[in-house]
Amino acid sequence: MPTPEESYEKLLEFQRTTSVLNSCTSVLRWDRETYLPLSGASHRAEQLALLSGISHERSTNQRIDEWLSECESSKLFSEPHSVSNTNIREWRKNYDKNVKIPGKLVEEITHTISMGHKSWIESRNKSDYSIFLPWLTKIIALKRHYAELLVTDNKSIYDTLLDDYEPGESAENISQVFSQLRDELMPVIDKIVTSAHQPNLDILHKNYSIEKQKLFGEDAAKTIGFNFDAGRLDTVVHPFCTGLGPHDTRITTRWDSNNIASAFFGIMHETGHAIYDQNLPSGHWGSPAGSSVSLGIHESQSRLWENIIARDKPFWNCFYPKLQRIFSKNLSNIPLEDFLHAINYVKRSHIRVEADEITYTLHIILRFEIEQLLITGKLNPIDLPEFWNKRFKELFDLDVPDDANGCLQDVHWSYGSFGYFPAYALGNLYAAQFYDNFKKKHPDVDDEYNNGNFMPLLNWLIENIHSKGMCCTAPELIKHVTDEPLNHLYLIKSLKNKFYPLYNI
Repeated sequence: MPTPEESYEKLLEFQRTTSVLNSCTSVLRWDRETYLPLSGASHRAEQLALLSGISHERSTNQRIDEWLSECESSKLFSEPHSVSNTNIREWRKNYDKNVKIPGKLVEEITHTISMGHKSWIESRNKSDYSIFLPWLTKIIALKRHYAELLVTDNKSIYDTLLDDYEPGESAENISQVFSQLRDELMPVIDKIVTSAHQPNLDILHKNYSIEKQKLFGEDAAKTIGFNFDAGRLDTVVHPFCTGLGPHDTRITTRWDSNNIASAFFGIMHETGHAIYDQNLPSGHWGSPAGSSVSLGIHESQSRLWENIIARDKPFWNCFYPKLQRIFSKNLSNIPLEDFLHAINYVKRSHIRVEADEITYTLHIILRFEIEQLLITGKLNPIDLPEFWNKRFKELFDLDVPDDANGCLQDVHWSYGSFGYFPAYALGNLYAAQFYDNFKKKHPDVDDEYNNGNFMPLLNWLIENIHSKGMCCTAPELIKHVTDEPLNHLYLIKSLKNKFYPLYNI
């Protein structure tokens, strides 16, 4: 019989090989979003289904259970936050989950969402929900079946899906947090949108060369810490970041020659994700100790760089002169204060990915509510557009002009990613609390930003967040770093401190 140490080494080797296989799947998915011809979608669905089936078969191999059992009764599992304990704990959780899911169901889900995603693209382009409806109905049924196989006495079906993205969280707890946020944000939004001091948005909506936008965006991403020798930037319909393996992280954006802000802040957002991926402990790649804590923590990194850093004055003290030189015809006579006001424009609007920093949370609250109703069967997919439009009107006081600007705007449900959306708002909360703690310890860091030095923040993030892998949970991490549990008041304070002076409130 092998020793626990020998079993652990076998586990490491086996699981790393599975991770290599999964990274091959990630390459195919990245290619599907970037370069795959439309007519290749059906064959790509077969490829992805095959690989997902092989991966699932490996993840349910009985040897994993045997190796884990050997390790769980040894000193390898004795210290809660050690690398070995983290790996054994998470591998056990995943194994126990995976053995409950039939391989055929995994393949069917993968094939369906791949074809459903193709349908969503057509449906969104034509703003015709009826095209996507049959696929969404099937995706929901499959994900509901998946959740029913995993649900336990203390979890709902939706909580089971949520656990894939935010381990240990519950819809009940998130609902309470979001309710507090909504109630405190609504009067802040009202004050800002009714302020007499509004920005000149014409600054942003001139003719901005996409080629020059790309060069500027790449320069900014590199300056704050993205390593282009271990990554690249590509163009997609819906921006995303994916880590394909050690030293290979891809970011994407979409371009608008009539909007300088859209692609740039998309790049900053995805760069935040990428910096996290690039600075996870590469020596532990393929194991939980080398993986991100949760989607909410991952999102905190993108939100921190996109909003807290890249929409603030110290960042632009460094970058605005560069932007003025590149687009001298458009910006040479525009004061920095006017540009800052424009990129921090607050407006109730239809599109989540283009929403401002404050109203963004309302978009998440809407999706969080709706996807719970869809998964539990309380909302029939055929009624989604009508329900969406009604609730959007209640939250934003806006009519939805068409499906593309309404229930078809996000890619997530075409991927079957139910339980994903709450992480976006949780990321805002985590980011504000992390950064408040950082600034208390580095009160003069704005001077570094003015000069283009973002290393103090990057190094702090690597030390306190990136390097930890999954060695603690998200609630443990926020308490360890900031000395208190997640507190929504840090986000409210951050938003008021930035936006009230901009709008003379």
